[in-house]
Amino acid sequence: MNNTQAERPKKSAGRKWFDGKDEEAVLTKCKEVWALGGNDAGAAYWAEITGASLSRYLDAHAEIKEFRNALYQKPILKALQTMIKSLDDPEYAKWYLERKMKNEFSSRQELTGADGKDLPTPIYGGQAQ
Repeated sequence: MNNTQAERPKKSAGRKWFDGKDEEAVLTKCKEVWALGGNDAGAAYWAEITGASLSRYLDAHAEIKEFRNALYQKPILKALQTMIKSLDDPEYAKWYLERKMKNEFSSRQELTGADGKDLPTPIYGGQAQ
């Protein structure tokens, strides 16, 4: 019995994404790094692949690239959550207000002369500085 074209198994053509490494294992390692706020270079290093391989993969898989961008927000949101939880402490609450509501709570002081003009330059040894 001869194998016809339709009966032959299809061969995968082209180079594999990560030189034969398991795609899911590589992506899992990359996601770990991205979730920590790490960049693609760090993700490639951790997954033991080249940066060029990862770049080609991301260019071909827009959904993974989008997911990576979302993971970048994870440490920022964790830090924000931690900060908000700490607002029960008056010192942290004060710090937060000084930055978020500067006009009302900032300890910054601006020194100006009359009508908001510059202060006169002090004279040292008889000469203006």
